[in-house]
Amino acid sequence: MPEVNDQAETAELSAVRAADRAWAEAAASKNVERMLACYAPDAMFTSRTRGLCRGHEALREAWSALFARRGYALMWRATTVAVSAAGDLANSIGSWERKGSRWATPNPDGDLPGDLEEAGRRDVESRRR
Repeated sequence: MPEVNDQAETAELSAVRAADRAWAEAAASKNVERMLACYAPDAMFTSRTRGLCRGHEALREAWSALFARRGYALMWRATTVAVSAAGDLANSIGSWERKGSRWATPNPDGDLPGDLEEAGRRDVESRRR
């Protein structure tokens, strides 16, 4: 599905699209350092298991734990991108899919209960310059 926007393509809009692609590629590669490169040093990220993570070290711990899960995969694709008139705030709306185990290691029986397969059709990512 092509990206849909009401805005004319601008340098700011192109930059947000590039940032979305970089984030999606970093997530697909499960490379923590590539993920961190997508965040400002003082960025905040909300994790269901860790709550609010602030800064690169907390983000490193959160993403490392996620990527360590057996079969973990996260896919993101922006479908709508918008930039404020001032050019200092952007939103991406898109679809995501997440798969894998809820835990990094098997239980004593070797099973990995709680395998996860979720998909979201609409999500919003916000960026502020």
